[in-house]
Amino acid sequence: MAYYRFVSDAFRGLASPVYQQRDFTYIDDIVAGVIAALDRPHRVYNLGNDPPNTLNRMIELIESASGRSVNRDVLPVQPVDVPAIWADISESRRDPSFVPRVSLEEGISRFVGWYRDYAKVRGGLWSRQTV
Repeated sequence: MAYYRFVSDAFRGLASPVYQQRDFTYIDDIVAGVIAALDRPHRVYNLGNDPPNTLNRMIELIESASGRSVNRDVLPVQPVDVPAIWADISESRRDPSFVPRVSLEEGISRFVGWYRDYAKVRGGLWSRQTV
C-alpha cells in the first residue's frame, strides 16, 4: 500500500509522511511465495524482502520513474513504531525456496507504469476523479 499512497500523492501534489525504514515487496514475489508454499500444508512462512530500504529511497525512485517531485512531510518516529521493519525470510528461502526477484527499482518502475494507466495520467496530470 505504500507504493500506491506515495505514487498517488506525487501525481496529486500531496505531502507524504516519511519516518521509517521498511521492506518493500513486489506483489508478484508474494504470489510466487504463496504458490510455492501450497504443497506444504500447516506451515507458516514469512514472505517479504530483505534488507529494508528507507522511505526516502523509495521516494527517490518514485520521483525518477514518475518525473514528479514528492512533497515530504518528515515526521518523527511514532512512539508505537520501531525504526525499521522487514521480514525475516531465512526459513522461506530454505523451504519452499522463496526468492524475491523484483528489486525495489524494478517494482517502482512497474508500479508507476500501472498507476499512470489506472489513473489515466496524461502529461504529468491525473484525471481520474476517484484517485
